[in-house]
Amino acid sequence: MNWFKKLLCKLFKINCPPVPPNPPPTTSRGDILFAYFAGGDVPEFANHCNALFVGSWGDWITPVGRQNITDNFVNQVTDAKAAGITRVIIATDWCLMTDAHVPLPQVMAQVYLREFFNALQAAGHNDVTYIMYPVDEPDVLNISTTDMAAMNATLRAVMSEYTWLNGRPLAVTYGDRAGKGGPLPGLASFDWCGFDNYGSPIFTNGEYDYFRAQLGSDQKTVILPGGCDPWKEDPLPFYNKAQQDAKVAMIMPFMWFTNGGNPGIKDNGMAPQYVACGTPIKVANP
Repeated sequence: MNWFKKLLCKLFKINCPPVPPNPPPTTSRGDILFAYFAGGDVPEFANHCNALFVGSWGDWITPVGRQNITDNFVNQVTDAKAAGITRVIIATDWCLMTDAHVPLPQVMAQVYLREFFNALQAAGHNDVTYIMYPVDEPDVLNISTTDMAAMNATLRAVMSEYTWLNGRPLAVTYGDRAGKGGPLPGLASFDWCGFDNYGSPIFTNGEYDYFRAQLGSDQKTVILPGGCDPWKEDPLPFYNKAQQDAKVAMIMPFMWFTNGGNPGIKDNGMAPQYVACGTPIKVANP
């Protein structure tokens, strides 16, 4: 590059040489999980994920609809185990509240939870390590701290009836205000906590540090890069933060598959970067 091109680059960022890509990571802490929010077709990402997220999309109201959701959970866990994944994050909102996100009466929630856990056990899936996900973005849904804490208490009480679930963590993701002083309903009643301000440089603008400071000494963080369109966030800063901060329990990118008109990570060109970050995590913590 001659002096004139160097000057243009320095002053106006014109004709600058391409910046070489960051080298992919090669080693990882041995206690981190990597799972795509909302999951997807397990064989597509099993080579670089050591956990699976299974959501509760469907009809929460009718017996047929609830059975279909249960069957999907059973089938997804079956697929995960076949692919060598033995940690599963499972949504339990459909057992704790109505489809309008109003808490169910405690007795009804207990019945629904037992039916669900019994189905997993009957399928032979009590050999899996589960992380419970009671609700997504309770702040955005305007759920109160009282209601959130009560639902989590009900969930923990029923989990205690099953030796393979007793003591497993409860995880949550708050919305994009969580790192900026927004409400955090039920925060103290969760074990793993994150927030999803995709596209914001949360590790340099103070948002992550603010959120982290709200947690108790025994609580962990979940960090969520927005890898799908329109954000297409580089996962490497999230990977690096997880290596540096022992409080990080899981990286949960949003999201693998294409949803509507927003191409997912597998379709928008970001897959190589996410595979590069997930692979050493899986190698270190199969």
